[in-house]
Amino acid sequence: MKKVLIYSGIVIVLSAATAGLYWWTYFSFTPPNPEELVSKALLAADMNEKISATTALCAMKDPNPLPYLRDILGQSTDPEVVAQALSGMTVHLDHESIPLFIGYLDHASPAVRQAAYSGLLRLYGGELPDNIIYKPDAPAAERVKAANKLQKLYKEFKSRPLTKV
Repeated sequence: MKKVLIYSGIVIVLSAATAGLYWWTYFSFTPPNPEELVSKALLAADMNEKISATTALCAMKDPNPLPYLRDILGQSTDPEVVAQALSGMTVHLDHESIPLFIGYLDHASPAVRQAAYSGLLRLYGGELPDNIIYKPDAPAAERVKAANKLQKLYKEFKSRPLTKV
């Protein structure tokens, strides 16, 4: 009988500790700091940590994650992180980022090229303008040619004055 009481006491103490830890974790949780996530995405020793930090940024709604993702794109040398940041940017449908995506169409990494291409398809509504054909696995000369056409079209579009409908 004495052992049962001791075991019951231990179970009650452990249950209370678990409940207290849960309460503390639940009520003291603060959202991740975007600057800390950028730092992890760029400087973490483990690739999984870098990807996790980039993914967490991609999932943020407030503050707007686009400036932070652009920071990662401007500084990261890891193709996996760059591809993840590009994929995350497409969710936010930021048309001002089109030149950034075009710039990655000739990246050395096929994963980055695919992420840039997929992002452009999403931003352009499913197909590239003016029937431009782009294949992420095409030879470099073909990729550059398609990227140059897209860049030219984008510049023409941005230089047109707005018209009343």
